[in-house]
Amino acid sequence: MDLERFRTWARSDSFLERGRIDWVAGRLEVDMSPEDLNTHGSPKSAIAIQLGLHLQEPGKGLVVIDRARFSSPSADPSVEPDVLVLLFETVETGRARLIPKASGAEGRFVEIEGTVDLAVECVSDASTVKDRKRLREAYYRAGVPE
Repeated sequence: MDLERFRTWARSDSFLERGRIDWVAGRLEVDMSPEDLNTHGSPKSAIAIQLGLHLQEPGKGLVVIDRARFSSPSADPSVEPDVLVLLFETVETGRARLIPKASGAEGRFVEIEGTVDLAVECVSDASTVKDRKRLREAYYRAGVPE
């Protein structure tokens, strides 16, 4: 499997609906661990709420949690960070583009290609090395500034 085949699968109806499934540094990474509410779910929500107030509400960009995929063909990741921010300016300058749903419905997107402006990972017991090392390096290679 390579990045493009993974992305095709990730956009298909056969992609798994449960678990965190990423493509990082040329390999498939699957985490089926349940999310801990106190150390993962609650902090992720709190971060997203604050970012939403500062960025999404004034119309500067999108703040998205869960199942929001971004892929960077030049750097090789295809991942779903716990929280991500995409500023509209990043799309306007061509650093990222929104990939539409297969249906082609207007204003409906399933993936961000290029880079995002912020990727947040709430480190969990089951994914410490992945969150702190492999994803951090992948985000750097993809040009994620924060």
